[in-house]
Amino acid sequence: MKNKVGIMYDNISGNTGDVAIGISLRKIMKELKVDFDEILLNNIDVLKYNTVIIGGGHLLRENSDFFYDKFKLRGPNILNSVGVVGNPNDLQYLEEYKYVTFRSEGDRKKAGYLNKKSSVVPCTTMLLDDLQDFPIHIKRPAIGVHLIPNIFSKEEEGLFVKWASKLPYTIYFIPITHYNYDYIYMSKLSQRISNSRVLPIMKPLEIFTFIGKLDYLITCSLHGSIFSYIHNVPFILMEQEKSRFFLEDRGLQGYLFSNLKEIIGLTEKVINNPLDYSNLIVKDKKILEEHVENIKQIVPNNSTYILSKECTESDEITQLNLQNGILQINLSKLTYELEAYKKEIKGINFRLKDEESKHMYYKKELKKIYRSRGWKALKKFYSLKDFISKKINGA
Repeated sequence: MKNKVGIMYDNISGNTGDVAIGISLRKIMKELKVDFDEILLNNIDVLKYNTVIIGGGHLLRENSDFFYDKFKLRGPNILNSVGVVGNPNDLQYLEEYKYVTFRSEGDRKKAGYLNKKSSVVPCTTMLLDDLQDFPIHIKRPAIGVHLIPNIFSKEEEGLFVKWASKLPYTIYFIPITHYNYDYIYMSKLSQRISNSRVLPIMKPLEIFTFIGKLDYLITCSLHGSIFSYIHNVPFILMEQEKSRFFLEDRGLQGYLFSNLKEIIGLTEKVINNPLDYSNLIVKDKKILEEHVENIKQIVPNNSTYILSKECTESDEITQLNLQNGILQINLSKLTYELEAYKKEIKGINFRLKDEESKHMYYKKELKKIYRSRGWKALKKFYSLKDFISKKINGA
């Protein structure tokens, strides 16, 4: 096993970007003809590998994170285009690594205290290839839209629907961050926008390929923007630190949005003056070529390596299992929430019936009061009082 390489990335969550990173890592290993194993996070045999390639993705985080602490692996390994969350102060173990790369200058600065040379390398998902046989036909001109729940207030949502409905484009809502229930949210939006349709849940390479066929993209997903960028499809991206780092490295930070007004303004700007990323893409691909060459110099080469059909099918099954896993988790959560809402509605209906019973009771009691001698006497008293008051005031 010492002659094998391990690849280690977030292969648990099933997020589109993380699964795409795994595909890109396997692609690199296969092209280099290197024997490799994909390491699951509960694998205790990682030290048996000659080298472990870790990343990319948003993996380096502050201490005491049960899931992400598992990526803080010691030894002569490779850090592959990784992002940094927060400001972890325990990254000194990276000084043991053979090769350290971050996916942005902003991420690299967070590890600036290390006594270790490091580089900035674009996310390796930029190395992915489009699917040759893609079943979805796109009606152009087309704008892809990826939105997450709670991005708008109710008022803003109505304004977005009105604005989008007037656009002279076919609007395709693209589910990307399934853990955000984006499919459910965008399905509801699409029902209100006649010139739109919501796409089915797709695998990462299908999303990658589809985005490349669009004219423009509005997205809340970093990897949605990376897929758009590498296809030279103009896009705007929701403001987040990782998104800002990605765009700042390319001088595109002016295309970040944080509210509806900016979405509308930037979309119109992109449509009227579409950007051409060609020169930037050439630079990024050159860096990635050098990155792959650097990995080649480090990992053991195996000239007898053969890419089998079974291996390819295994990758496809892994993809599907990861995606199915996250969808099942979402379904379980939605089922739980539905049951909670049913209980809440049942409680509200019970209280409503109780209030209705009280209302009927008080209504009957009020009728009894109106028919009572005391009420009639009181009415006569107030009538007499008013009569006397008018006489006195008239005098």
